[in-house]
Amino acid sequence: MTPQERQLVDSLFDRLARLETAVRDPDAERVIADGLGRAPHAVYALVQTALVQDEALRRADARIRELSGDGDAPAAGGGFLDSMRQVLGGRSGGTSVPSVHASPPAAPDPRWNSGGTVANAAPASGGSFLGTAAA
Repeated sequence: MTPQERQLVDSLFDRLARLETAVRDPDAERVIADGLGRAPHAVYALVQTALVQDEALRRADARIRELSGDGDAPAAGGGFLDSMRQVLGGRSGGTSVPSVHASPPAAPDPRWNSGGTVANAAPASGGSFLGTAAA
């Protein structure tokens, strides 16, 4: 684990600690507990997944903002994931997923659907915590 990855993990758990007193959906808690019973070490992969996806969303959001010049549009909420979207995304719109406004259709980027892999999706050092998540 690199020092930067350690900082990302610590930051994630600092944000999660703020949710310790949040109201929880009993059905969701039961399903999650059942899942952890089947896969007791799943938290490791879930942390990797959350951090890799968070980075991808930040990059996509920055790119969308760059191309559109638009700000956040508030998202409707009220479900199981809303409190996490606010904590993990840290955005006023209630979601870490950027808003996308309708625009005239454009020709698709030829790199899409090419069957290739995404370059620079994670650190290249093979033994890093997040490097193994991208694999």
